Amino acid sequence: MKQYCAALWAALFLVMSGVALRADDVTLRSRDGAIELYGTLLGFDGEFYRVETQYGELTVDGSGVLCEGPGCPSLTAFVAELSISGSSTIGDVLMPALVEGFALQNNLKTERININDTHFEYVLSPPEGDTPVGRFQFRVSSTDEGFADLLADEADLVMALREIRGGELALAAEVGLGQLDDVNRSRVLALDAMTVIVSPTNPVSALSVSDLARILAGEIDNWRTLGGADAPISIHLRDSQSGISQAVEDRIMKQAGSTLVESVTRHATNTDLAQAVARDQLAIGVASHSEIGNSKPLALTGTCGFQLRCQPPDDQD
Repeated sequence: MKQYCAALWAALFLVMSGVALRADDVTLRSRDGAIELYGTLLGFDGEFYRVETQYGELTVDGSGVLCEGPGCPSLTAFVAELSISGSSTIGDVLMPALVEGFALQNNLKTERININDTHFEYVLSPPEGDTPVGRFQFRVSSTDEGFADLLADEADLVMALREIRGGELALAAEVGLGQLDDVNRSRVLALDAMTVIVSPTNPVSALSVSDLARILAGEIDNWRTLGGADAPISIHLRDSQSGISQAVEDRIMKQAGSTLVESVTRHATNTDLAQAVARDQLAIGVASHSEIGNSKPLALTGTCGFQLRCQPPDDQD
């Protein structure tokens, strides 16, 4: 039961050590001329080249080779670039705060450039001067689209609200990204509670995990069964591509051996979800505890009869 209340991962999956460049042809030649590699430059981090060759994707130490061709980066005016894609929950606040904190710690100034509703970038420069030393390019959408960008080599890092799935692991291995579930391929940036919410006017205050699974499967469809009013239950979830919605399927429905009922109202953001549930006395939803708004969180109960309520860390004993 505890995992449903206190272990929704907000994880940033690291998938490569280099940073992405415009794909172009390069030739890497050892300084003695004995070895030569030809291929498409996929990334360069100032130290290592990442190249797609006839032998597959290779990472080469830049100190031992000379780079020739239109795709070779400038070593004298190198600007590190990092492309980050995925969950808007992480990309809207957490990642910008980390980038700005990194710049402050390294005595760099930051400029945020908003491109459109889903794209923005941070340009890092020395405190005196406008010559960039780094660019962080963001695309905020969903966990699913973040992994899709990664597999298409259009992103270097994925912002995810769930663990990587088996199908994504298999596809990543096929395209040469290795084992993304290795311990050094991801970092957990924060933990948030996956919280069951209802309207503040709803008299129900607690729910078992098994009953939650039955509600989401459509087996319980009236609040009277749970001690509430004689009225139908309206289910609200995030869009199917969001990490928290997929966590509901992976952690609740699959473990219960059930499938999600089709009559679910979907929402594009956590804020929209919480507001809709708070307004509707017959609604129930699953949201991040940090974004439940004015809705009421339900306690979770187990077979032992104890209740577990989600609370911010500062409020816990």
